[in-house]
Amino acid sequence: MKVYIAGPMRKYPLYNFPTFDRAAAGFRDLACEVISPADLDRAIGFDPVDLPEDFDWDTIPDGFDVDACLQRDINALRQCDVIYLLDGWKDSTGSKMERAVAEFLQLDIFEQGAEGDPLAKTFFETIAELDEILDEANTLVDSGPLPTDSAERKTYPVYTGFMRYFPRAIAAVAHHSYINNEKHNPGEPLHWSKENSSDHMDCTGRHMLEEDSVSIAWRAMANLEIELEGKAAAIVKAVRADQTCSTCRHRRSAEANDKTCSMCPGFERWEPEQL
Repeated sequence: MKVYIAGPMRKYPLYNFPTFDRAAAGFRDLACEVISPADLDRAIGFDPVDLPEDFDWDTIPDGFDVDACLQRDINALRQCDVIYLLDGWKDSTGSKMERAVAEFLQLDIFEQGAEGDPLAKTFFETIAELDEILDEANTLVDSGPLPTDSAERKTYPVYTGFMRYFPRAIAAVAHHSYINNEKHNPGEPLHWSKENSSDHMDCTGRHMLEEDSVSIAWRAMANLEIELEGKAAAIVKAVRADQTCSTCRHRRSAEANDKTCSMCPGFERWEPEQL
């Protein structure tokens, strides 16, 4: 099955390429052949990551031949069996035209998030994600950023003492994280690849010479977070006695006396948890 991905581009950061990429990856995981306008644009040498961060995404880059790309995309759509419409397609003139062509060609039509969406998560995929979230939550309880004592917690006014102090700065740093994730990890969910950079103080110094306040703030926060994580990990490692099943990674409490995993009964598979 060959799938054509349609969706809005203008007005979206990086012309919405990351969303196109995630959808394309999802269909390729389903063993489908995929045609994505984002990939077609890259094939002719255009990639929005090469544009400046302050580029106006509501405009068309100089030298970009819209008519030629429109003809190219329609020809590509005619080769497909399915059109997949990304969120926001109803606000895009080009996407609405592509849907009309697909309807004329009697292609199968699917909308992101609508009933029958082939990329909708299955129940088991959702449960697996929830398990990961719960595991992260348990870790946060063990070594989280806030104290557990109710009186001491009140001395950490995160909202009034930080978010209300620096709302514009927080927004700028968050946007900086988004833009750089799309640049360095295109098509991946927003995440901090801590292993890729450890020289935050040197980077902060260089950004100070450039008077790049947003990058200075991001690097300073990154360096502080890593310092605090290191201190918390040292404390947790010294006091934690939990163990984890080497097969299914299920965690048992320190008070458990049995040597078998409740998820893998009958097998002695416990090992010290690696922190």
